[in-house]
Amino acid sequence: MYNLGRRTYLLLFWVGFLALFRGISQIFMAFTVRHAGHEAETALEDANPG
Repeated sequence: MYNLGRRTYLLLFWVGFLALFRGISQIFMAFTVRHAGHEAETALEDANPG
């Protein structure tokens, strides 16, 4: 009636896919924040020499 095995497989697939997608997006965001930090540091050094 409910086909519990297939529904469980589909649920686990979606949870795994979303976890993988979230992990990749967090890695991307970490590199973006790191790059922005380096740009801000460079801008502060250029604005305040010495």
